[in-house]
Amino acid sequence: PWRGVDPVVTAAAIVGQSQSIISRQLNISEYPAVLSFGMIQGGVRWNIIPEQVALEGTIRTFDPAMREDLFTRLRRTAEHVAAANGAEVTHEVPMPDAVNLMTYNDPALTQAMRPSLAKAVAPGKVKTIPPNMVAEDFPRFTQDRPGLYFFVGAIAPGADLASASPNHSPRFTVDEGALDTGVKAMVHLALDASGVLGR
Repeated sequence: PWRGVDPVVTAAAIVGQSQSIISRQLNISEYPAVLSFGMIQGGVRWNIIPEQVALEGTIRTFDPAMREDLFTRLRRTAEHVAAANGAEVTHEVPMPDAVNLMTYNDPALTQAMRPSLAKAVAPGKVKTIPPNMVAEDFPRFTQDRPGLYFFVGAIAPGADLASASPNHSPRFTVDEGALDTGVKAMVHLALDASGVLGR
């Protein structure tokens, strides 16, 4: 190992050191942020130091300026950690149209359309949830116009929401009756928004 540069050790150090960006460099009392690496690829055999290692991950924020700051800090961290290990790093930040934008519900539109959603479900079933870090393509439609994004509950009848497996889990099961609810909600929203139905 002393005759070369170990990109596995370097990649591991980048992953570890980058976690301090969230915990020590960003003011997460203003907005939360997420930096996660979901993929590390490198090597072809257990006893051969590979030539390179690739890392891929995701960044989630509620603030565009914070997102850009996070990208800048991540690039700097990766470059310095690589240099300290005698390695080189190349980075590729997706183009703006490939980055997941913040999903934002226009408050006035949301308030106006809430009764439409209520028509599709039993009384008291329309709930406002706290902001969360979902990644969606939907914000592409709302960059220059008001929008409303909503979830349709789809856990099995009688299941406990707190312990139900999330939709990206291999244990996720869906109540197909939720499809009816989703269609009803979309129809009511479309008709009410276009003025076909009165409020």
